[in-house]
Amino acid sequence: MAARAALRGGQQPLVRVVAHGLDADPRRLGQHPDAQAGFSPWGSSYGHAHEHIRTDSRAWLDGWAWQQVAAQLTAAGHRAIPVTLGTASSDGLAEHTAQVSRVLAEQDEPVVLVGHSYGSFPMLAAADAAPERVARTVLIDAPLPEDGESLVDMVPEQRATVTGELVRYPEVAWLDGGDLPAEIAEQLPQRVPFWPARSMTEPIRLTGAFKNLPMTGIFCTLSGADLPLVRGLHATGAPRFAWLANPANRYFELPSGHCPMFSMPERLAEVLAAAARGEGEPLLGE
Repeated sequence: MAARAALRGGQQPLVRVVAHGLDADPRRLGQHPDAQAGFSPWGSSYGHAHEHIRTDSRAWLDGWAWQQVAAQLTAAGHRAIPVTLGTASSDGLAEHTAQVSRVLAEQDEPVVLVGHSYGSFPMLAAADAAPERVARTVLIDAPLPEDGESLVDMVPEQRATVTGELVRYPEVAWLDGGDLPAEIAEQLPQRVPFWPARSMTEPIRLTGAFKNLPMTGIFCTLSGADLPLVRGLHATGAPRFAWLANPANRYFELPSGHCPMFSMPERLAEVLAAAARGEGEPLLGE
């Protein structure tokens, strides 16, 4: 009952976009010699009447990954719209962005877009192209690209793995952070065994309009990112991190690995509902 009560608060439309891919390792950020390099405060080392919630799958995942979170939100009176990004070899970032944009265009009022991992790329590109349709962006353990960057630009050592049109599911332990249910860990490589390489190499196109939108960052602390880390990045004075302290931006920490939709779906649903209401901690304090 407590979880449902927390979810029922706030009546702002919410469209949720979630996806996952090869992201920058936040544990390396503080040691990188150039704070302006293509690294992200979020991500892992491998790459209404009622609220409207739209979900895109991460790379190597489809909409099923968000069924538990969507069910929690739906039970609380919100509207969940799971969306699966295309996995054909011809599907690049531009096509994934178009998928997000089409769903945005179908809504009759501004929504909140949520990107998990690689999903921040098409989510931010769509928000940047139509900021009037977006009330807030939400980033879950996700990279934060600048105009002209691709996923492999943010993880240069992974470029060598993109040797064909499709990339095989990564066999790496950091995905679960030690909290991924065993049955889910077994299913992941079979659900979407390959992901289009084009989505990893295609550069994102941004005008910067998305930075004027309210943003919520959700850090999965078992992946290595947290508020102190991002405060440190902002303190470097690097231009790419300046907007993180915008007054309307808010932050949450989850004691989870990279995939909280599997390890703590109820808590993640609560946090997403709170994010839609503009709750959370400011980067630099009130």
